[in-house]
Amino acid sequence: MTWKKVAQVSIILLSVVLLLSFVEFGQFFELIGTLSLELIAVIILITLLRPFIAAYRCVIAHAKIKPIGLKAATTGYFISAFASVLLPSTIGGDVLRIEHMSRASGNSRSESFGVAAAERICGLLSLMIIFLFLSIYLPNSLGYDKLVLIFVAFIVIALISLPLMMNRYSHLLPKRIISGFESILSIGSTAVIIKLMVVSFLFQVVGIGIPMFVAWELGDFHAVLVMALITPLAAIITTIPTTIGGFGVREASYVGLGAAMGVNSELSLLCGLSLSASMLMTGVVGAFFSADFKKHSKIIYSDSEE
Repeated sequence: MTWKKVAQVSIILLSVVLLLSFVEFGQFFELIGTLSLELIAVIILITLLRPFIAAYRCVIAHAKIKPIGLKAATTGYFISAFASVLLPSTIGGDVLRIEHMSRASGNSRSESFGVAAAERICGLLSLMIIFLFLSIYLPNSLGYDKLVLIFVAFIVIALISLPLMMNRYSHLLPKRIISGFESILSIGSTAVIIKLMVVSFLFQVVGIGIPMFVAWELGDFHAVLVMALITPLAAIITTIPTTIGGFGVREASYVGLGAAMGVNSELSLLCGLSLSASMLMTGVVGAFFSADFKKHSKIIYSDSEE
């Protein structure tokens, strides 16, 4: 057993221990029984909507290189979701999506890598901004409201200024870092990056809506706000490469952070599971979108065996 598998198993076991310690499963199953059909319909609707928002973001990222169609971009998202959520690999779905984008658009793998990297960075920045803004509205003893706004403004200014700074100061950076930034900046101008940020922000807000709607129906406004704050944190935590689709870790993050912020563990777990269920549905659909399913599976499994 490789260290990757040991880490995966260890993290899952720790998550299970945390859940067993905090959650009263009798109350949890009673809570599940109170879910309305309307709420389930909303979760399904959001699950169907997110891939198309992500695909549109991908189309925008191809604006200054060879374009990719919305259908091909959507297929790439589903393939990525399938690989990231269902298959036992630590490489995630980005490698397969980069290959798919390269073939579908005719761009080089380096250009497709730049697209995927830019999307990831914009997604991460969006999560940070959402978390920082929401944290203002929850009680805190640090008095950092103005600092949060200053930090968000700094992120936005740095993002807008990145192309200019790279052109002027690239000679001061190591070649590997320059190469990576050049791949990302090859997708286009500052205007394109701003559009990516806007769509990434929309994508994250729609995703956060799933646990928020669950908290709204079964909890109170405080629980809604806490779930909105926890979701960006959980998303960042579950990017750890030793998790399998974030399962277990996501739920444990919701329970642990929710308990620290005054939300009962059973509701926090259900909010986390609702988001995991949405991602699982997307991954299952991705299996049908992957025309090269067997080939992709072989690549992933051979990687995980190393």
